[in-house]
Amino acid sequence: FCSQLGNAFGRTSYQRGPSSDGLTVREKAETAAAQLMSGIFSCNPDDRFFLSGYSRGGSAALMAAELMRMRGFPVTGLLLF
Repeated sequence: FCSQLGNAFGRTSYQRGPSSDGLTVREKAETAAAQLMSGIFSCNPDDRFFLSGYSRGGSAALMAAELMRMRGFPVTGLLLF
């Protein structure tokens, strides 16, 4: 469902995971936040960021949103499943 949302909104990045052991949740969050903040997906500094995640991916989305907020890139919304 998360990839369907991304396709509906255009610019998107979908990452499968995190692993079943849960050890890569933080790593996935850091990767997502770094990609978004680097401008890979954003062409305009006024663009709004929405993150979505399912199960452990929801935890990663929350972590990524917090990392982005701490660096001055506030997330407009989270869609957690």
